[in-house]
Amino acid sequence: MNRSAFLATAFLVVLVVAGAGFAQPPTVGVSLLKLADGAGDMKFGFEVTGWMPFTLGDHYSAWFEMALGDYDMVETPMPGWLLSDIQVTGVDYDLIPNGVTLHIDSFSDMPRVTFVNEAVPVVPAPGALLLTTMGAGFVGWLRRRRTL
Repeated sequence: MNRSAFLATAFLVVLVVAGAGFAQPPTVGVSLLKLADGAGDMKFGFEVTGWMPFTLGDHYSAWFEMALGDYDMVETPMPGWLLSDIQVTGVDYDLIPNGVTLHIDSFSDMPRVTFVNEAVPVVPAPGALLLTTMGAGFVGWLRRRRTL
């Protein structure tokens, strides 16, 4: 065997061995959608098993490639917002506080998870209403006296 044939064979062996080392296990694509009407540019935090924490805004989505197993998807609570619904299709699941556990049992599963938030209505405190009424009355009294 000459030198160039030896190098070509060695290169081919390295490619085959290296390629075998990069084989990925089969995965399932999981879609996560965030809905929060009126959120504007606000971002909501999420944690998913096996992934770094991330944020999503209203009508934004994330895509994950996951092997078979159980995965938690949890939304970080946001002040002024209520997690009103979690919709899951294409896979078995269990609800957990602020999230869901997906049970991916088959490569034919096509999980889609939607987190829905609603703004919590702001109700003024009774003290604020009392102070507003007193202030309006005081201003009216000053105007009647032509002091203001």
